[in-house]
Amino acid sequence: MSDALLFGGTFELNTGVPSVRRSAGTHRIATFMRNYGYDVEVFDFLMSWSLDELKSLVKSRVNADTEVIGFGGTFNINFPTVCEFVDWIKENYPDIKTVAGSQSFQTIHQLNVDYHVVGFAEKAMIEILRGTVKYEDRPWNEEGETRRVIEALHEYPSFPMDDLSIEYEERDFLDPNESLTMECARGCIFKCKFCTFPILGVRDDHTRSAVDFEKNLKTNFDLYGITKYSIADETFNDYTEKVIKYADVVEQLDFKPHFHGYIRADLLAARPEDIEHLARMNYNGHFYGIESFNHASAKSIGKGMDPDKLKETILYTKEYMKKHTGFYKGLISLIIGLPHDTEETIDNTWSWIKNNWQGESLTINPLFIPREGTLINTSVFSRDYKNYGYSDNTWNDIYIENDERIESLYRDDNISMEIKNYIRLLTTGVSDDYFSIPWENDAYNSWEAIVKACLMYADDHWQFGVNPYKFYEWFVAGYTLNDMMKSYKELGSFSPSLDILEKFIYDYKIKKLEL
Repeated sequence: MSDALLFGGTFELNTGVPSVRRSAGTHRIATFMRNYGYDVEVFDFLMSWSLDELKSLVKSRVNADTEVIGFGGTFNINFPTVCEFVDWIKENYPDIKTVAGSQSFQTIHQLNVDYHVVGFAEKAMIEILRGTVKYEDRPWNEEGETRRVIEALHEYPSFPMDDLSIEYEERDFLDPNESLTMECARGCIFKCKFCTFPILGVRDDHTRSAVDFEKNLKTNFDLYGITKYSIADETFNDYTEKVIKYADVVEQLDFKPHFHGYIRADLLAARPEDIEHLARMNYNGHFYGIESFNHASAKSIGKGMDPDKLKETILYTKEYMKKHTGFYKGLISLIIGLPHDTEETIDNTWSWIKNNWQGESLTINPLFIPREGTLINTSVFSRDYKNYGYSDNTWNDIYIENDERIESLYRDDNISMEIKNYIRLLTTGVSDDYFSIPWENDAYNSWEAIVKACLMYADDHWQFGVNPYKFYEWFVAGYTLNDMMKSYKELGSFSPSLDILEKFIYDYKIKKLEL
């Protein structure tokens, strides 16, 4: 019996199957609420529960003291079962408040809950429980129907925070192989023009305390055997002092944790001494938001370092980490369709990737221009895209149905099902322009950028390796850090066995249902 029940989880973007990643945001909210005296139980892997199982959980946990049932996820949770579950709760427990939270309204807007919280929701949740929360009625569909939306960043800012701890409980049934998500800071010192994150241009110390950081690491190791973490910071290496602070903590531990997350390669190039401190911390899984190796393109969005210097730094970091920590995995993120990019510049980038990045990871995304008001925040680029050489179009004018370039990828037996699923994700639903703007410039349009991304993904993708942000599913399947250094070809697969992942979640569900 609990004062609050919180459900967290989402789908894997490239496979469409329920994720085995725990919802760190949901556990963070639970931790914050417990500091106010609430008993909160968290239920992970939301998308893996049937409607009957979800009903059973609520019936077994709700009592006269239960005040709120909440839902959260990193990505889209507008799932039919979740929508039906919410409707069932409202019908059978009308006095219990229902809440959904995410960084974007569009990922939760279909849930008919009492409140939709957009942004970091700790303080907003307390105001909801107190009955004093401020909200706005926002349209959520083309018919103009509204939802109660709380812009947490503006009304109840949970930034900065010295304590960003996430405290798990015995009833969370953690597995020692899991990789957990944690924060070291909120906000980013940069103002990249295409970024929709709302806390940009931060200039003061906004990091969590070293004591808080150390306590989390020790508790998770002592109680659950956890040693692997994904860091959620928008830029982990924004300040040298920050990296040193956490490296000093890690060095004196009597166990060896591993970290991966976002790293700015241009900062590594400008401050190469930071590489040593990242190695001391075992922060050796790096996500580089390069976006383009064409200098003019990168400069136009606020990333102006010489591409050759970036390439040199990335390859040096790779070798340094392998030598001094025994491990390294890097991911380069690219965007197709940026200003000044042409077919030639994209092909030149791709040639360098294929010749220098074997075994490492990459993501390739077509440029997405969200319509104003559909996300938590609209980027400078999205508000001013016409001044960057883009014009509006319609999907009917640019979309090619049954495009032979895409159809040939589906017929290719050398392309894995995982890649085909991701291609399907990129190419389906494009006729819905409610959230995005179909664009066109001199080199590409929205559809051609999608096709180019698909063709690049399918081009000998076996030579690349696991995305560090996908480590968690490989770890729960029994793979090691050494395995993560292998290419997909060496691993023999683009993802671990679905049967193993399903058993992991099944075992968790049984424990929860029997609790």
